[in-house]
Amino acid sequence: MKKFEEIGKKHNSDLLGKLLNQITPAEQEKIDYKMGIAAKISFAMKKKGWKQRDLMNALGVSSPSVISKYLSGTHNFTVETLIEIGRVLNINLLNTSVEEK
Repeated sequence: MKKFEEIGKKHNSDLLGKLLNQITPAEQEKIDYKMGIAAKISFAMKKKGWKQRDLMNALGVSSPSVISKYLSGTHNFTVETLIEIGRVLNINLLNTSVEEK
């Protein structure tokens, strides 16, 4: 997963660079986690041969836009939602170990 500052360098945009410089390390860490969760969900869906509609049906969600938000990497998930997604995809989205970074 590329960090946003790497993307800014690649595209060499002054405006983008200025915006990215305003992101704090704490905000960057949150972004990285959200993108990682979205990537893990997407990978698990591909492994099962699922499209967004399949995940929507398995979760009992009524709107495809909800699944799009989940896969965007910007959604602020609840623990309950992560557990339910993990259940239907047979993956663990929550690391409950007590080890320190």
